[in-house]
Amino acid sequence: MALEFTANDGPFGVIGPDIDLTAIDDATFEEIKAAVQHHALLLFRRQSLTDRELEAFSARFGKVEIPANHNALSPVTKHVVYISNMKGEDGTSLGGGGSAEMHWHADQAFRANPATLSLLYGVIIPPKGGHTYFCNTRMGYESLPQDIKDRISVLQGTYLPGAGHTIEKTEVAHDLVMTKPDDRKQVLYVSNSTRGIKGLADDEARQLLETLLEYQLRPEHVYEHDWRPGDLLIYDNGQTLHRRDGFEGLRFMKGTRAFVSAQEFAVPN
Repeated sequence: MALEFTANDGPFGVIGPDIDLTAIDDATFEEIKAAVQHHALLLFRRQSLTDRELEAFSARFGKVEIPANHNALSPVTKHVVYISNMKGEDGTSLGGGGSAEMHWHADQAFRANPATLSLLYGVIIPPKGGHTYFCNTRMGYESLPQDIKDRISVLQGTYLPGAGHTIEKTEVAHDLVMTKPDDRKQVLYVSNSTRGIKGLADDEARQLLETLLEYQLRPEHVYEHDWRPGDLLIYDNGQTLHRRDGFEGLRFMKGTRAFVSAQEFAVPN
């Protein structure tokens, strides 16, 4: 029996049925992957996942990446990162990310080969704030005037790992425009993390990036997620940007990132 997905209350993304993601067959999983491919953002509620179970489900999409913040990894598996402001009994941080607002970004853009999909699982949700916002990059690209589309078709944005990333700080570049292989639609790959544009002077690059973000971040392209315990969000880093509100109170999330075939998803070069 085919899964039934329902629209969320935003301009894109769907909600999956109440199923146990640790006990699905291959046919069901393929429906889930196709839903992420088509809708860019997929929510499953009421999940109860150990670190190993989250890792195993993520690995069905493809190779699971070791997160760049090696100081916030699960003690059980290096493929799960803790995103939390909580501390252990000895005062040691249980995760990374703090409680401040985070700007618009696509996960792993600072890597030469960014992970395709991200999975974010909510365990402890703060009483105030902490909403996550997702912006559709296909909608962003389609809103651009044709002259801007033509101009950026051959340009690349540049990126560097941030201070919290415990990897070598090497600059990488990715195309500003990518094409989805399933339907040949194009997406805009630019965010607040884009440092510059190859071949353009700093002032010119900054002006162009500001213009692109003005179109990309229009409210009609954005979905706001109000977390509940047990929520699992699966999102395509080629088709979405995301950011987070600051929050008050304790928060504990788990995350993974998986590589998926470039024949199925728009993957930064």
